[in-house]
Amino acid sequence: MNRQDRDHVAPAQRTWAERIFPHMSSLKSFALPSLLGSVCAVLLASCSSTTAPAANSTTTPTNTTTPFAGLWQHPEDPRVWAWVSAPWTFSTTSYAIEGDDGLVLVDTQFLSTDAAAFVDAVEGATGKKAKVAVVLHANPDKFNGTATLQARGIRVVTSSAVAALLLSVHEKRVAAFADRYGDAYPRALAAPDVFDDGGAVGGDVVVGAEAGVRITLRATGAGCSGAHVLASFESDRGRHVFVGDLLANGSHLWLELGEVGAWRARLDEIAAIDARFVHPGRGLSGGPELIDDARAYLDVVDGAVAAAADADDAKDAVVAAFPGRRFAVFLGIGLPTLMARKAAAAPARTPD
Repeated sequence: MNRQDRDHVAPAQRTWAERIFPHMSSLKSFALPSLLGSVCAVLLASCSSTTAPAANSTTTPTNTTTPFAGLWQHPEDPRVWAWVSAPWTFSTTSYAIEGDDGLVLVDTQFLSTDAAAFVDAVEGATGKKAKVAVVLHANPDKFNGTATLQARGIRVVTSSAVAALLLSVHEKRVAAFADRYGDAYPRALAAPDVFDDGGAVGGDVVVGAEAGVRITLRATGAGCSGAHVLASFESDRGRHVFVGDLLANGSHLWLELGEVGAWRARLDEIAAIDARFVHPGRGLSGGPELIDDARAYLDVVDGAVAAAADADDAKDAVVAAFPGRRFAVFLGIGLPTLMARKAAAAPARTPD
């Protein structure tokens, strides 16, 4: 594992842990099943331990010095649960929101086995059945568990714009990951229901009635993916927003598409929701400071690309600016895209 990819507590996480989790022992933690042995994922992740908490573990996610994997309940709003996969599947976080009559899930995990473990854990902890799940964007750690959830009678929904991206993303990722992850990696294309009319961007749709909770979904544009959904709800503890990989806590951002300008627009939309609790696709939940952190991160990326001679130089600059963030290998895909765009925009040199 590269030094840059080791797990440390980033400033945003320390702020959140101190402010939101003053009494970490109040979290309820449930263990992941044991996964396969140590593996180095070539395309998207660095070499990481796959060790998960032992059965009946009392581990709590205080920081990422030791990667947390398992189920935890938010200490300030017990209606919100999060399930985190092992580092082997990118420490992906899926969420569950408790309604009076069931659960609404947010994102479906990277492997079918993780999707099943997520549902088993949160249904077991709450004593309630999952009724509906939302896919926030077209990355495989968000949509791959769709069929597993549907087979359990859980309705899975996304926007028409996200649904339109699934085929191209799925084909690319099957080629990259299917052999590595074996039968647990879905070969069939995910087919969630579409909640909007195929035209509206920015219109709000409410789901979750079958679970006894109102979740507002907003279809919006590009960011880390070609289209996104923002999910929010009100509780007696405050407003929540779930944003997928538009935000991360303690990890580098997934810059594959290089849509930094559009990403900033998404951050403005998240900020406008004015949520007290902000839930990223990777890393611990936090508050509005996670939005500020992402803005600062994108500013550094822009500056690094402008100043760098090549993508390696740009990566070194970003890693130096954010020491200790996990998954620095994500930059190995996004920064070449940005450097190529920079080169294409440069004025042609005239012969001497």
